[in-house]
Amino acid sequence: MAISKAQQKAVAKYDAKAYDKTLLRLPKGRLDVVRAHAESHSESVNGFIGRAILETMERDGGGDTVTNRDGIHSGGAAAPEAVQ
Repeated sequence: MAISKAQQKAVAKYDAKAYDKTLLRLPKGRLDVVRAHAESHSESVNGFIGRAILETMERDGGGDTVTNRDGIHSGGAAAPEAVQ
């Protein structure tokens, strides 16, 4: 089933409101290694990269200010503003 122009516009509007985007440049062949690692842990590449960032920030002592998309601080406790 084809997606209508209105649906495409709605998705683009939601994405712009809900997500920050960045470009990640990797040396040739590195993406294949990252993809294989993510798949071996049943994760998407985006999910793996996001988790790696949160875990690194936590380890470096800067993770207490980072909340993931589920409202969970990188330390594992629910963020106070994550009430649904």
